[in-house]
Amino acid sequence: MRFIAFFIFLFSYSQITVAQTANNNISDSSITITSILVSGNKHTKTNIVLRELMFKEGDVISISKFQEAVDISKSQIFNTTLFSDIKIQATPAPNQKNGVIVLII
Repeated sequence: MRFIAFFIFLFSYSQITVAQTANNNISDSSITITSILVSGNKHTKTNIVLRELMFKEGDVISISKFQEAVDISKSQIFNTTLFSDIKIQATPAPNQKNGVIVLII
């Protein structure tokens, strides 16, 4: 009986540890889009650029999904045929853990 109780204890403890580790990894590998700045658009309104993005201010997204969203967003902006060149850069937001400022040039 003691063996079974000890086994159940070990099994439940290992499940809690795995869950806590998984939650820590998720929070460390995600970012928050704190702001999106658009510059260099002389002939196009900013909202046209923003509507083509796969993310918006306040979104919490994993780093790998963010890179995919940037690639898709670039394609969508190019598909408008309003731009000949576009750069999307992410820089850390000051005083905010995992915060990112996205600059679109």
